[in-house]
Amino acid sequence: LHALLPLEVGDDFTEARYRDGERRLRSDLRERGFARAQVSRTAEVDVDHDRVRVAYHITPGPPCRFGTIEIRGTQQVSAEVIRRELAFAPAEPFRESALEITRAHLAGLNLFRTIRIDEVPGADDAVDIRVVVAEAPPRDVRLGLGYDTEEQARALASWRNYNFLGGARQLGVTARASFLRYTLLGDFLQPHAPTPNSRLRAIVLAQREEEDGYRLDRARLLLRAEWEPQPWFTTYLSYRLEYDRLSQVPVAVAQALPEAVPADALLSSIGLGVEFSLVDDPVDPGRGFTLKGSVEPVGGGLGDSVGFVRLTAEGRAWLPLPLDSLAAVRVRLGTASPVAGSRDVPLYERFYAGGANSLRGYDRRRAGPIADDNPLGGRSLTEVSLEFRHHFTPTISGVAFLDGAYVTAQSWRSALDRLQLGTGLGARYRSPVGPIQVDIGLPLDRPPGDARWQLHFALGASF
Repeated sequence: LHALLPLEVGDDFTEARYRDGERRLRSDLRERGFARAQVSRTAEVDVDHDRVRVAYHITPGPPCRFGTIEIRGTQQVSAEVIRRELAFAPAEPFRESALEITRAHLAGLNLFRTIRIDEVPGADDAVDIRVVVAEAPPRDVRLGLGYDTEEQARALASWRNYNFLGGARQLGVTARASFLRYTLLGDFLQPHAPTPNSRLRAIVLAQREEEDGYRLDRARLLLRAEWEPQPWFTTYLSYRLEYDRLSQVPVAVAQALPEAVPADALLSSIGLGVEFSLVDDPVDPGRGFTLKGSVEPVGGGLGDSVGFVRLTAEGRAWLPLPLDSLAAVRVRLGTASPVAGSRDVPLYERFYAGGANSLRGYDRRRAGPIADDNPLGGRSLTEVSLEFRHHFTPTISGVAFLDGAYVTAQSWRSALDRLQLGTGLGARYRSPVGPIQVDIGLPLDRPPGDARWQLHFALGASF
């Protein structure tokens, strides 16, 4: 238990650390099943010698288990919806973290204005739990306007029902528009199916992309089954059926990649992916790491007009440093290889680098092969970003970064010694709607005709 305390012999005594020691000890005991644990503290001050003698007194009580579970406050939402989100059951050993996981599960439903999980007072080893909620309106309408240096002006309108036909099913419609793409999307979520730890999603999408080098009109149906055995681990199996129409391809791009520019293409694929996430804040992490990877074979007997296999892997990590500083690292790998008689990977399925969330210091998609000033993308990608942050205030920080990317026309290739590099400085502001970032990047291997520096602005962390 001593290792839990934030105070060591010789440390400066502060009231905050003194109180925090009591909180840590009690939390550890409750996590180990001692729900009735009592912790008190005393401090004897020796003014003559500038010393404080600190003592914590522990009464652990009996090892406890969960008792009865009572639910209050439901009106339109079934109590069963709440029960299936519980991370504990009667007679299981008591764990404080199970209460916090349950609270997070219930908050994620977006069906309640307030959530309170109370432990009914008692002295025996059975801890009765009372869950008290106040329901929120199940339907949500959102309108938004924004701007960034890549998409420029953008707008969003969405409608969602978080309790469609009951059972916490979700149905939503979203429309997005910017100078890069127009999207109309409908999605459906069936929670806890086919198992208590899994969910089913269906997404229908119509989209137009206006990229340097092509215009793409896309219609997609995506079916996805997700399994989440632990809050930090998710795996999924998906099926994608998609029709793509490619147009406005420059002559230089068509000549460089004659097999990668089909005017019309039908794609169907089965994808498999895994995701690990152990971070302290999912919106703007300050500690922890995430890992994810996917494999998606397209075609090869699934009814496609093109065939390829696409693999991606990405890792991110955040490490706190002394003096209110933070180090962040991101590594992304990807490759795609034609199969089933196809000779190349379609232009819009290739890998690109450069831009605010990729290789800063370079304009969007300007790293890698280029034909007549048009990006060609590649079959393989290696991308690395290192960032050092220093917090000047709780909401404002400065950053220094070094990014690298390698995009090649060949499949199954990676080369750290051939990275195009960019470096620069930036600022971050933790606003009520998420982190805002501004970066000024300098390319160390500037493509001919590109600017000597790039200004990147974005809402949302690049890491």
